[in-house]
Amino acid sequence: MKRSRPIQILSLVMSILVVIGILTISKESVLAASDGTTGLIYSIWNDKAEITGFTAPAGFGGDLIIPETLGGKSVATIDTEAFDGCTSLKTVSIPMTVKNIYEPPFPNCTNLTAINVNASNTAYKSVDGVLYTKDGKTLICCPLAKSGSVTIPSGTTTIKANAFDGCSKVTSISIPVSVTAIGSGAFQYCSSLTSISIPAGVTSIGYWVFDFCSNLSSIIVDPSNTAYKSADGVLYSKNGIEVIRCPEGKSGSCAISYGATSIKAYAFYKCSIITDITIPNSVKVIADNAFVSCSGLTGVIIPGSVTSIGRASFDTCNNLTMFNVDESNTVYKSIDGVLFSKDGTVLLNCPQGKSGSIAIPNGVTSIGECGFYCCSKLKSISIPNSVTSIGDSAFALCWNLTNITIPSGVKSIEDCTFWGCFSLVSVAIPSGVTSIGTYAFEECVKLTSVSIPNSVKTIGSNAFDQCSGLTGITIPASVTSIGSYAFSICTSLKDAYFFGNTPTMDSTAFSGCAAGFTVHYLSTSTGFTNPWKGYTTVPFTAAAGVSYQTHVQDYGWQDYVMNGAASGTSGQAKRLEAIRIKLDGISGGIEYKTHVQDYGWQDWVSNDALSGTSGESKRLEAIRIRLTGEAANLYDVYYRVHAQNIGWMDRAKNGESA
Repeated sequence: MKRSRPIQILSLVMSILVVIGILTISKESVLAASDGTTGLIYSIWNDKAEITGFTAPAGFGGDLIIPETLGGKSVATIDTEAFDGCTSLKTVSIPMTVKNIYEPPFPNCTNLTAINVNASNTAYKSVDGVLYTKDGKTLICCPLAKSGSVTIPSGTTTIKANAFDGCSKVTSISIPVSVTAIGSGAFQYCSSLTSISIPAGVTSIGYWVFDFCSNLSSIIVDPSNTAYKSADGVLYSKNGIEVIRCPEGKSGSCAISYGATSIKAYAFYKCSIITDITIPNSVKVIADNAFVSCSGLTGVIIPGSVTSIGRASFDTCNNLTMFNVDESNTVYKSIDGVLFSKDGTVLLNCPQGKSGSIAIPNGVTSIGECGFYCCSKLKSISIPNSVTSIGDSAFALCWNLTNITIPSGVKSIEDCTFWGCFSLVSVAIPSGVTSIGTYAFEECVKLTSVSIPNSVKTIGSNAFDQCSGLTGITIPASVTSIGSYAFSICTSLKDAYFFGNTPTMDSTAFSGCAAGFTVHYLSTSTGFTNPWKGYTTVPFTAAAGVSYQTHVQDYGWQDYVMNGAASGTSGQAKRLEAIRIKLDGISGGIEYKTHVQDYGWQDWVSNDALSGTSGESKRLEAIRIRLTGEAANLYDVYYRVHAQNIGWMDRAKNGESA
């Protein structure tokens, strides 16, 4: 008891101190104001002024002189967003009081020609309108509208990240031998540069340094540099093993030096006017995105030495029609210009310039990630039954693909598989698929029909987002989870029919659907309320009538449909191989027989038995259907068929041949 009292008092004292501390901090940072004369917006922090914004005052001519004080306090800091996008600025003068400029300074000030610093400033200085640290060792920022030549003074050791980013009017940059480091993105968007020389002292060059330098045709490295070298204007590591960067303005043919073993990520990014690249038989690794946007390439020869080709290595090479792999290569091979694994089981990359139709060879078991990504000129892709795996984004942005047959062995539709297939009209997902991934069919705007089998358990987020052609969807009883925005902005979707108990789902799943969108649920299902997840719900009962399912070439068994709904495929040239028919809610029975290719008429079967063949690739050529028992006394049964080269034929009834 004696020890508990001091502990309680100490807790009280500590609580008081905390409250006092919070009040003190907030009191020192409350003032925020604007200066009507200069247009500067500022706040007071720890008795110093920080510039946080700028609005050009009336009559502003473009030359801003920042005062030493604002609100009676010394101006010490310029926030990085203070002048973001201030296109009215032409010059800015920084007073001696400023000690901290957040980077990047003056972003998107596209008319800024000079940054001037008071000579008495102890943190910064300017040379020819360019901002440096006071000691001159670090070049911080060149103003975006500076034009002509820039000479960096001797003694500078570092060109900071993005220092010249967007300086599209600078035509040349002279880098002194004192510079040892060039930061990431340092010369991005310097579109007037035609060449640049890297001096002997540079030992570090960051990422994306020369990206979007569309006229840069040559990178020249001093021969005495110990970290880098150049050959034919291309930047390499000193030992020549790594190809680091080919300048975007290089044109015609480019031969990579023999001895190079690795082509680095983005090494040839946007080299759109190179028409031919020779890869020597020393290269082992082509990294991710190595040749992205090389739109001038029409063919690539992969030598025998290559053992690794990274993800999206040839992405957006939209005129590339052929990969040609040397026969000595032990990892890869090409068939009809398409890249495969050596054993032919994995399709890795179809060149994005391929057009028309393509048939994947039988024996391929897997279509790799991004295998047909952005093959926007392909109209038809035939997938053999041997395929059991289709990777992420395999057919994404295949704009002209109108239909696709997914083989029955495929068990999941992965993320983004058909994202952006704007011309895709209908998809039959085979029975056995258990999951539909995120964004799987997003922006398939012409998709009017989707058959989800009773094996699917999960539908991922945004799976059918913006499928504006869908008018209705059936969610089978097997589905237990529907992700966020799964059917959002399906602006024509009016009805969703749920045949099972409520799945896990949030209120965004059908957001932005047609006015009056309604959830219909089977009256025997559980978990539904009205409204449910914010949507109007209406129960329905299983209809009485005739139910039937068909076995379709490459697809397998389709879901049951009822009372005159079409079962099978239309316009896809797929065989109907078997059928099952049953009565629901009607007394009596139903019998049916089919005429099978090469076999002729089979015997009558009844009440959901299989008629046709299984696993023999034989087509159904005709069918007869009749009712028995009480059903025959009360009803007639009508049916018709869609025949190859003929289309829909007239209806038959009560045992007649169709």
